[in-house]
Amino acid sequence: MLKKPLIAFLLIYLVISSILFVRNERNAREFDIGTEQAQGQDVATAPLQLSGEISANLNHNAYQVVGGVPIQITKHVDPVLQRGEPGEWDSVDLLNPSVIKKGNTYYNYYSGYNGEVWQTGLATSVDGVHWSKYEGNPVLKLSDRGLWDDSYIAANGSAIEIDNNVYYYYQGASSTDNKATVGLATSDDWLRFDKESNPVLTTGPDHTWDSMGVADPYVIKHKDFYYMYYLGMDEMSVQRLGVARSRDGVVWEKSVANPILDVGTKGSFDENGLGEPSVFYNAPYFYMVYTGRDAGEKRDIGLAVSLDGVHWKKQNYNGLFADRKSGTWDDSVICDTTFWMDDNASSLWMWYGGGNKPLPAEGLNGAVGLMEISLDQGRDLSEFDPNVLSGQTIVDSQDILKGSYAIEGDPSQKSVWVNKEANIALKQTGSGKLEISGYMPLTAHQESDRSIKDVAITVSINGSSIETNTFKEDTGFTIEIEKDKYEKYMSNDDYIYLDLTCSSSFIPSQNGNSADERELAYIINKISVN
Repeated sequence: MLKKPLIAFLLIYLVISSILFVRNERNAREFDIGTEQAQGQDVATAPLQLSGEISANLNHNAYQVVGGVPIQITKHVDPVLQRGEPGEWDSVDLLNPSVIKKGNTYYNYYSGYNGEVWQTGLATSVDGVHWSKYEGNPVLKLSDRGLWDDSYIAANGSAIEIDNNVYYYYQGASSTDNKATVGLATSDDWLRFDKESNPVLTTGPDHTWDSMGVADPYVIKHKDFYYMYYLGMDEMSVQRLGVARSRDGVVWEKSVANPILDVGTKGSFDENGLGEPSVFYNAPYFYMVYTGRDAGEKRDIGLAVSLDGVHWKKQNYNGLFADRKSGTWDDSVICDTTFWMDDNASSLWMWYGGGNKPLPAEGLNGAVGLMEISLDQGRDLSEFDPNVLSGQTIVDSQDILKGSYAIEGDPSQKSVWVNKEANIALKQTGSGKLEISGYMPLTAHQESDRSIKDVAITVSINGSSIETNTFKEDTGFTIEIEKDKYEKYMSNDDYIYLDLTCSSSFIPSQNGNSADERELAYIINKISVN
């Protein structure tokens, strides 16, 4: 249904400042795991800010990172899970946490090292801070001689719940070639595991970026696929990051965009290699925390941001905790992050491995620590309102509504132009009626192409076309779509992934009316779902 609000004075596109918009085309074979369809875009300005507050039990490191979406990281001073007593299976190092939750209990699948072999253990907690080790540890050991993981096994892994079972991805190596590959063990009681007989992710062909090893898996579910972020190593022992996807969690397809994140420049915290990625999605961004190794083998974590989960931009040259004090339990190593966020929670918990010896693999005096990440994007996730954004937050329109330009207009009537394709992720908070208001300048389209009789906007939700609205004159509009029309297309996370596709666009400078070189289609005043 269409309405016509009184916004005619917003129609004057000729006064808009000139901005060149360059469209980047992606490789057609690259799989896209995002909702923003922003492949190829530089997200150096992806908004980020880290800070914290000092208290008796918490400390902080604060960094002003490029951009604007505020993220606050607060680090607990002491470890929350310690290695075992001398002689126990986890007595030398306790690292690589991977936390998931069942009911009111957190399950932490971690790596333990006794000076000779790594194995996987389990600890449980009701609050994420105080942990109890499982009496039946370790829950995952080396396989018998002749099997693919008979030489080496380390958790460095990722647990995820699939159909009430735990799917645990871990790295192992065979005594035949000693190349690291990624295996899968599953459990229906979350305690006893059965291994797949063969690795589920193997090395690449000779002379490729991951030909000598794949390791450090981290698996997330997004829309219809599972995605595994992992480390790959080449014949020069250079370690980079890649991504693969799967529909069932067993058969994986590597992205042709790999590697998706490379080592840092000389002097950076990750110049010797990077690994141990962990990823979470908080619309409209994918966030990756990864481990970097500097020239002295000290380890710290870095942050990267992506609009689509494939193309990433690093946010820091130094490690996020580069200025931590010497003499602390994690002064040389911060690594192995894992995330968990409860439903309706305002903060994300991030457990990590830490140690006080700068060594590349083991013997770090490793233990597990905890950080809390507050996610506050400074906006209402159920709407896109240029008037609110321009006055109260440091988030700009391009960060939220992909395909839009800078906010314009007078103080009381702000709006944005969009190009032919625009998309946004909105959180459903109420009855779910979707409203899109704006203005269609049909005359401008016709000045660009006199064969145009009308212009249509197609609305798609979560990849499914919902309705098309056709405009035959310059007009303001409000498109209203009730929840019952699109509810069956909703995803489990209650986000509406909205795509707006226009049948036409124009460039004012080509009409001779303006120096404006942007690709323009129509004006958006507000998008909301409630």
